Amino acid sequence: MRNDGREYSLYSILKELEKQNYIPKNIVTKLNAIRMAGNIAVHDAETYEDDKIRNVHNFIDVMGFFNNLLKEN
Repeated sequence: MRNDGREYSLYSILKELEKQNYIPKNIVTKLNAIRMAGNIAVHDAETYEDDKIRNVHNFIDVMGFFNNLLKEN
């Protein structure tokens, strides 16, 4: 928590960026999937091959979004 009582987490930051239309919902969804995979990895939980492949695709899509954003600006 921050001093003003608002939640301060990667999830809340992503939702705020979506709310303010900085990042589209589909990219926020992919970023959250990557974030959750990171949480799973940190806690040594079992992962499945399909999830790994999906997260590589998510990562590529997210990087493509930001690459295009840089080109536009």
